Amino acid sequence: MPFEAKGTGKRSHTKIRATGCCARVNARVKLRRGGGEGFHLVVKAKGTHNHALSPHTWYNYASNRHIQDEELREEVAVMSRAGAKPKGILAYLRAKTGKRTVLRDVHNMIQDAKKRFDSGLTDGDRALK
Repeated sequence: MPFEAKGTGKRSHTKIRATGCCARVNARVKLRRGGGEGFHLVVKAKGTHNHALSPHTWYNYASNRHIQDEELREEVAVMSRAGAKPKGILAYLRAKTGKRTVLRDVHNMIQDAKKRFDSGLTDGDRALK
């Protein structure tokens, strides 16, 4: 008896980034009138959001969790090679950056570091490690 799928093949994702939202915020910096020193910010907002707004959703976007500091990424690589556990590295990153990095992000950084470290080795060298 062959397997027959009961689903429709589509999952309904409620928390997605591409929402088709028509809300727009434009901001620009203007010099003060009359030649005075300093500047001020001009902000214009149009439209309304067609999705829920919450800090929780914003902080969990991958682009907001990503560690871009190359020195910090190198520290993660050194900690991993020294035998630090990913959960310990995660705690260190959260304390250092204040970002809501998740364990999967740490695993991905460790994998990237291994690829960079092992990229110059031959198959035989990697097997002997």
